[in-house]
Amino acid sequence: MRRYFRPVWALVISSGAMYLSGCYTYVPLQGAPERVQQGTALKIHFGRPIDVRMGEIGANDVVELDAEMVGEEGDSLVVSVFQTTARSGYQQQVGGRTARVPADAVAGIEIRKFSAIKTILAGGFVVGAALAAAAVLSSGGGGTTGGQPPPAGK
Repeated sequence: MRRYFRPVWALVISSGAMYLSGCYTYVPLQGAPERVQQGTALKIHFGRPIDVRMGEIGANDVVELDAEMVGEEGDSLVVSVFQTTARSGYQQQVGGRTARVPADAVAGIEIRKFSAIKTILAGGFVVGAALAAAAVLSSGGGGTTGGQPPPAGK
């Protein structure tokens, strides 16, 4: 009986681990963008929609970028873009392509930080789900566990 339910526990544990890995929040950058270290995950908000070129890919009317800081060149921020959000709400996944965005178009920058509160809440959710699954499985509500098939005609 125990072996039958191992996949259930594997699913609960792996989904909990995936959920916990996303326990981040974005906090507004205090100060100038040049203080941002290379490789920092960012959410960049623009004061007006802009067109962004990422190599051979372009995005129009962009109001927000999910990106990673690469550096600065003159009056531009150089970022590795993962997702663009247009004024219409359309989101385009671009997979880490490099773009230069004019610093004067930036209205705000948020930095991704680990959130202990979200992690604790998510952990509580996962533990609660695991306890609920254990209660269901131990009470026999987990489905058939083998045995004899029902008699023919019933």
